[in-house]
Amino acid sequence: MSGSVWLDMNTEIQQQLALQVSLSLDRHDTFLRQHGLETCGIVIDVGTGSGQFLKEVATRNPGIRFIGIDNKSHMVEAASNHAVSNVDWVFADALDDATAQAVEGADGILMRYFLLHLQDTCSSLKRLLDSARPGTR
Repeated sequence: MSGSVWLDMNTEIQQQLALQVSLSLDRHDTFLRQHGLETCGIVIDVGTGSGQFLKEVATRNPGIRFIGIDNKSHMVEAASNHAVSNVDWVFADALDDATAQAVEGADGILMRYFLLHLQDTCSSLKRLLDSARPGTR
């Protein structure tokens, strides 16, 4: 046992994430298209986790550049195993300056389940979204 539930239950967590993606991908894809995904050149996925969702979205949208960000190194390591040419996987905190700079250059921001992990949702979300350009999806 490593002492971290995230690492000790990694297999179970990966299976749960895969199930969530398989159950919700088409619904989320429809939502993203309705809200302008196809008009984006660069999309940031904050809290990308294992990258399974972003891998599928990126595969369906090869003309868009995606950046998957997560603050758990083992998740970024798992995500980087997805060989998708239009995705960069980044180990970073969603609220640090480097992420804010990435958000400034993005046309779209994904935050699936990210908000569930914030301690101070209101101020954290405001800080992240204040970095976004007007018109960011």
